Amino acid sequence: TNTHIAVQGGNEKTTFYTSVSYKYAQGTTPRNTFERLSLLAKASHHITKNVILEASFDFANSTPRNAQKNIGEGFADGTFPREYDVNKYKTLYKGTHGGMASGTYGDLYRSVPGKGVWWDIYEDNYQQKETSVRPTLDLTYNILPWLTFKIGANYNYYYIRGEEKDLGSGYANEGGYYGLSSSTKEQTNAYISAIVNKQLNKDFEVHGFLRGEYFNQTAQYNSAGTSGGLVVPGQYFLTNSKN
Repeated sequence: TNTHIAVQGGNEKTTFYTSVSYKYAQGTTPRNTFERLSLLAKASHHITKNVILEASFDFANSTPRNAQKNIGEGFADGTFPREYDVNKYKTLYKGTHGGMASGTYGDLYRSVPGKGVWWDIYEDNYQQKETSVRPTLDLTYNILPWLTFKIGANYNYYYIRGEEKDLGSGYANEGGYYGLSSSTKEQTNAYISAIVNKQLNKDFEVHGFLRGEYFNQTAQYNSAGTSGGLVVPGQYFLTNSKN
């Protein structure tokens, strides 16, 4: 589904445009979804006849969950036999003890092929949150008919936060994993320029520009996760780590 609302308007001096969008999608494998909320606002204003101010603000927040699995690969690599009935076997992967069915414990579904594929889909969970922000500002000053002065700046901020929850597939859910990660990237750009377009006479003209720029970028990444499995199965916090 896609929902989009926009409002725009203006007069001789000012124009503006704003919009809000929401998207929701479901993948072809269970528990795979995607959501995104975005906002855009931009405006242009003639401060005077020769001075124009333009600004914009772009925001988006996305949440993908459980990346889509390629079930077809299971038939290509031999995980599933050709006559495998997905609808019949996709829920037959657990033992009575709660972990993955295994012949070691005499579980009923021990011989069902591809149990690990369905365990990953139904029992493990990965969610990511992505946020981006981008404001811009530009000022144009037509000093003379042949001389234009411009100054502007923009800022880009991108943030990703991930959370992984894996249920232990061993006996009584032995094992398991919990992890957190985050990354940020910030980029700042600014510029100032003068542009010349001068017709000296019918045979000779001059074009040129002088420009200075500032650019700065920083990036940061952090992650933490459990080691050696979870002390208490199915409880997702970092201090529940065995090691």
